Amino acid sequence: MPSGPSVEELIRSDISGQLDLITDPTSDDYREMIEDIDEDGGLSQFGVSTEDFVASMFDGFSYEITSVEVDEEAGTAVAHVSMTVKSFADIMPRFEELLYELQTDPSVIGLGEDELYARVGELMMQAVDETEAKQSDLDLQYYRDSDGAWEEDDSVADEVASALLS
Repeated sequence: MPSGPSVEELIRSDISGQLDLITDPTSDDYREMIEDIDEDGGLSQFGVSTEDFVASMFDGFSYEITSVEVDEEAGTAVAHVSMTVKSFADIMPRFEELLYELQTDPSVIGLGEDELYARVGELMMQAVDETEAKQSDLDLQYYRDSDGAWEEDDSVADEVASALLS
């Protein structure tokens, strides 16, 4: 009889390890996410701290692994995860609404470029702060590789990213 953790326990541990790291400011994954956003996003031009932005994005984040279905014969598994997270699809309409209000605000006339960018940054953070986290149900696929180890499918990253974007 094999000893050690079950396939379900291994998959649960893998998912928890990954999702816990993306919200732990001391983890390498979290720091890498901050660096990637700094490189790609250019939030600093709007006077927005990437750390503050990410902290607000993950405010209200939680997850629950509701079940793991393992098919040992086929060498596949599906982890059903309920994730509560803010979505860019919800943030953007609020941000656009705030930008429209800014465009119609006579007090912005005469602002310099830096002041205007700073105001846009404030509105960006306001939109993120005001957005409520919502629940998404994810089906994360796993498979047994040729060495017998259980690995996440390439689709897992897309599934998690989709929860952030939908």
